[in-house]
Amino acid sequence: MTHPRERPLAPTFQRSTSVSTSQLPKRHNVSRACVRCQQKKTKCFGGIPCQRCLETKSPCVVDETSDERRKIMVKRRIEMLEKDQQLLFQLVDSLRDEDRRQVSDTMNLIRSDASIDEIRSFVISPTQPDSSTESSSPSDKHDADVLPAPLPSPRARRTMLNIQRLTDNPLYRVPAHPWTSVTYDNDFVSHLVSLYFSWEHQALSWIDRDVFLDAMKSGNLESEFCSPFLVNAILAVACWFSDWPEAMATYGDPTSKGLHFYDEARHLLGQQEGKVSLTNAQGLGALYTSSCMMGKDRLGWKYLVEVGDSTRQILARRPHFIAKAEHREESVRVFNTTVLGLFNLISTATMMLQQPAVMDKPQLKPSPGDHSQNAAWVPYPLPGDPPVPEHVRCVMPALVDLQLIISDIATFFYGDHLSPLYRDVEAMVDSFYRNLKQWSLHIPECVSLGNESTPAAMDMHMKYHAAIATIFGFIKPPPDPNEQVVSIDNAQYLRHSAARHIRDLLNSHRFRWTTNWMPMNYAQYATVALFSLLEGLDDDENAEAFIDLCIILCALSRRWLLAKGMLRLIQLTARLKGIVLPSPTRSLFLEFGSRSWKQRDRKRFSSLYPNFAVTVQGEKDLGDAELDNFLAKWDDLDLTSDTEEEADDEA
Repeated sequence: MTHPRERPLAPTFQRSTSVSTSQLPKRHNVSRACVRCQQKKTKCFGGIPCQRCLETKSPCVVDETSDERRKIMVKRRIEMLEKDQQLLFQLVDSLRDEDRRQVSDTMNLIRSDASIDEIRSFVISPTQPDSSTESSSPSDKHDADVLPAPLPSPRARRTMLNIQRLTDNPLYRVPAHPWTSVTYDNDFVSHLVSLYFSWEHQALSWIDRDVFLDAMKSGNLESEFCSPFLVNAILAVACWFSDWPEAMATYGDPTSKGLHFYDEARHLLGQQEGKVSLTNAQGLGALYTSSCMMGKDRLGWKYLVEVGDSTRQILARRPHFIAKAEHREESVRVFNTTVLGLFNLISTATMMLQQPAVMDKPQLKPSPGDHSQNAAWVPYPLPGDPPVPEHVRCVMPALVDLQLIISDIATFFYGDHLSPLYRDVEAMVDSFYRNLKQWSLHIPECVSLGNESTPAAMDMHMKYHAAIATIFGFIKPPPDPNEQVVSIDNAQYLRHSAARHIRDLLNSHRFRWTTNWMPMNYAQYATVALFSLLEGLDDDENAEAFIDLCIILCALSRRWLLAKGMLRLIQLTARLKGIVLPSPTRSLFLEFGSRSWKQRDRKRFSSLYPNFAVTVQGEKDLGDAELDNFLAKWDDLDLTSDTEEEADDEA
């Protein structure tokens, strides 16, 4: 019962919070307001119709053209599509063109994994001004250096890696532990070892593959045929052939490929404190190879000097090594393979770097060829390519005989003695050529020219032609024409012919397996051939070969810094000598000079790689012959104005 004086309390004020909240839409930013909200200058909540137009029952219209940001994006998109359309039309026109040379050049560039910008520059501007006459300014190069290349997202990286691993089937299954601390991934290490023995090992072989693999699989750290130092040195080389992200020490930086294994190998070498063994000598050879790939062949040469010293000590201990071996025949084969293979490496390097020999010719002979013991070679990781006979026991004896001649050539021209008289040069060139021709007549039929089914046989033949191109580069007009032994015209013909043969062999490899799987030696052969052809570009066959070689070396320059320096060396030498390059190479060099070549590239070099125009052809006015010093002097030189004046005079 209610007390009479008590009055009921008035009900509290109930706010319609839920109603008003539900009616008012959540505020959020929209890229464009409707026309009515713009006129009323009120906040538009987006959508068609928007909330305010619904409340006022007004027509809701959105002007799509009023969004300036959208217009800019559409404009850029249209410009990109128009550029791609132009490229497509140009490609179709090129394929329709009756000029088969232009079609072939275009297809070769596409197959060399060139970027879209490089293809566009080559196809749309085949008659650009000679790139040998154009140079980007240092400021332009600096700007290009500042802008980093876009990197794939982590998700894209994982997807790419998963696809590669799902489809990958290494030739050789080997463990990562206990050989390296860089990775514990057996699949990755197996992938790298398979790459090494499929490609680089084919060109420069100083390891008995089967014995090494058995020792690595055993995991025995006391093995005489495998060691952590050797394994890491091999993996460092193999990374340059791999597209797996783990091959890069720094994610997104292709120039860091193999650097993690390289650093570990150097650390392990330091722990050896000068110990001499087969695996140490073999690992030093692999460190030389890695150093060259990184454009640091000055350091690589130091490793090669150690290789020469180690090999001499190993030879002195050969009787003891053989006597204590459990399997004598196997040990003899491993020993001979190591010594002869390292001799091949050293003689190749002395010719390439034009340095005095650091190893005497060994008094050993490889095992004779035996087709019954020929293993199969598989071009891993290319799918669908059938195995072919490796012919390693046929290539090795012929290669050793060739390297003995090349060693004599290097000793005569680059030995640490006084420069020979010109008449002696002519006489020795004639003698070397006779020896080379005689060698070519005694090659086993299965690996003769035309039957080269593996990179090992191709490399041997290119080495032969590079030697011919080199020795005849020393032939010049004699002081006394009456005493001339070798005619200038014949010498030039033989140089150009050898260069074209190198082009044919490189093309054969490229068409079968692409440039991605070319051993490092191939860049050297391409460079020798290009220098040999520079003086003969008025001939159509030479010009055609020059174009092909430029495309190949450009593809290799995207993998190795040394190859990039070689291409820059060709470009600058052509500029300085005022040589007019074939028109298809002009856009290629223009693209290379403006996009690929960076100031930081020059600073990373520590290279004594020689300029053939100076050391062989005698162009002393070009200055320093060694690559890093040559680039330091000429790389920033802008010769555009000079060469434009020359072009005006010709016109």
